[in-house]
Amino acid sequence: MPHRNPSVPPQLVPLDDVDLYARALALSAGPKKAPVHERVLNVIYWGGVLILVAWFLAMASDRSPPIRWVSREIVNPDGKVRQGERVQVKAVRVRTRICELVKRQSLIDGSGRRTDYEAERFDAYGAITGPTSPETDITGPTVPLDAVPGRGRLVTAFAWDCNVLQRALGWSITEVQGPLEFEIVAR
Repeated sequence: MPHRNPSVPPQLVPLDDVDLYARALALSAGPKKAPVHERVLNVIYWGGVLILVAWFLAMASDRSPPIRWVSREIVNPDGKVRQGERVQVKAVRVRTRICELVKRQSLIDGSGRRTDYEAERFDAYGAITGPTSPETDITGPTVPLDAVPGRGRLVTAFAWDCNVLQRALGWSITEVQGPLEFEIVAR
């Protein structure tokens, strides 16, 4: 039953239960009058969160290699390498950016036995080269003395970490080059 005392101002008149819930719902769902500085801080906060998420996604999707190989070939005479001698691989490459690069090589001899060599750190901080001035070098592992003569294959894999997320989580990107074939000759 509504209150009928005329001396009580309308703001102090008790509400019915239905009116009370309707007003509470209107206040909770209605527009809010937030101060301008709170709106600015909200925009700055959510903008920062959005930039951070975009940065992580960009680092996670970064898979481009720091070096592009123009050519790789074996330059030993007639493609034959004696046991205990070095396989000479001439590589021509273009460096597209600077980051850590590790080279792992495996040699498969005439019987199919695989020999893994110790990983080599590649010069990660050389000058960036363009397609008109590629780098050239001749490197390669030594064929073991107990390698079985016959067709040999050299498989090379490169792994790189180019951004903070890949280094922190150990997500090295790996690229395996096609095998280079040569002939292993007895001493």
